[in-house]
Formats: sequence, C-alpha cells, structure tokens
Amino acid sequence: MGSFACCTARRQSGGLTGKLRGRRRSACASCGKQLAARDLIPILSWVGLKGKCRYCKKLIGKREVLAELGLGLAFAASYLFWPWALEGWGAWAGLIVFLVSLVTMTVLFITDLFEHELSTMLLMLNIICACAWTGIMLATNAVGANLWSRLGAVAILAGVYLALYLVSKGKKASGKKYGQLVGDGDWLLALGLAIFLGDWWLALLVLTGANALGSLVAIPMLMSGRAKTGTAIPFGPFLMVAFLVVFLMQTWLLGFAAF
Repeated sequence: MGSFACCTARRQSGGLTGKLRGRRRSACASCGKQLAARDLIPILSWVGLKGKCRYCKKLIGKREVLAELGLGLAFAASYLFWPWALEGWGAWAGLIVFLVSLVTMTVLFITDLFEHELSTMLLMLNIICACAWTGIMLATNAVGANLWSRLGAVAILAGVYLALYLVSKGKKASGKKYGQLVGDGDWLLALGLAIFLGDWWLALLVLTGANALGSLVAIPMLMSGRAKTGTAIPFGPFLMVAFLVVFLMQTWLLGFAAF
C-alpha cells in the first residue's frame, strides 16, 4: 500500500515527466526503463539494489522506501493500538475503512510535503471515509453519539483553518508581513480528521500537536536562515501525524482528561 501510495502521489502531482509521460507501468525515473516484478517488491527490492536502478545504476531516492516503511508501521500501529475491541463485523469494517483512509492520507502527505499540493478529489475521499467510519462505529455502538462534541471537533479543527484561509486568502508576503497563512486544502483535510475524531477535546489536542510539530520544524529553519518570513511550509503532514498519534491514543487521552 505504501508503494501504491507513493506511485499515486507522483502521478497525482505530475511528477512523471519526460520518458515516463504516458506510461501505465512503473518505470525508472532516470532512464525510463520499464521495471520488472522483481524490481517492485516493497523495501526488499530497494535494499537488494542498494537504492539504485538495476539498469542505469542511478539513485532511486528514498521517498518510495520511506513511504513503504511509514505506511507499514502506521498499519501495524493501527492494529496494535486500535482503541476498540476487534470483535464482530462492525469493528473489523471500521478498521478496514480507517486503513483505506490512511492510504489516502499517505498520498496527501507526500504531495503536500514535496509539491505543496492537496488533491481536492483525495480530500473528499478522505471525508467520505471519515463519514463511513463514523456511521459504522455509531451503528455498532462503538462510539458515543454526542452531537455537540462532534460539532465542536469540526469547529475547532476545520473551523480554525477555514477562518485562517478566508482571512488571508490571496495575500502575499512582503517585508515583515505574512502572506496566505494556510492553503485552500488544509481546512478540508482538517474536516475529515475532525469527523474521525468526533470529540472536541481530541480535536484540540490535534490542533495543538500539529502547531507544536510545525514550530519544531519552522523555528530552526528560520534561525539557520534556510527559511524566512513568508516561506511556504506545508502544514498537512503535521496535521496528519498529530491526528494519527491522538486517534490511536484516544482511550488514554480521554481517560486522562476525565481524571
């Protein structure tokens, strides 16, 4: 799934150019040689080839293997730390829908990180997955139906980014003035995550965690001169990382909040 997500991200962002344009099969980005099945075994092929193309010996890059490792670990963590008992069809259906959403989020993670783009189609697919997951969990009584808490989650997470987008839409950075604060896809991403969370307290934790992660990256970049005021830094990856941690740890976090 990680290999699929990375390939989809490249095609989604128009990353396949030159010799690869129009190709339906996977091919080397350097020489355009169509890859055989033995070249496409996730992680193992990359390690066996020492990160180089079998045909032209150019470096393949680490994006693919990191996507495969990252999503593999996310799948494993989702199963191991799933907040609900995996008993009955509803529990397994909920987990499967969540894993589908993780694949979608991986594509969004890669395209936002490298291309500063968030596909509206994939964002809508993620929202649909979130709604389907919520429906399954409510139907099986796995989660509570507190409407106000769910609306609060949407208001806190999606509402904040929608407000920032509308206030700063179209502005450009100049001098010490900030430009557009968030992209037009960030609030749609946050909406899908908020629907999954379904709790205002968890949404607040994701908002706080994502901004903390963003600060940990942005502040050193500013201090070292690698970035300056107005430099665009993709925020979607921070949101998704914070979401995954909070979502899988929600039983402990909600218990701590109640205490």
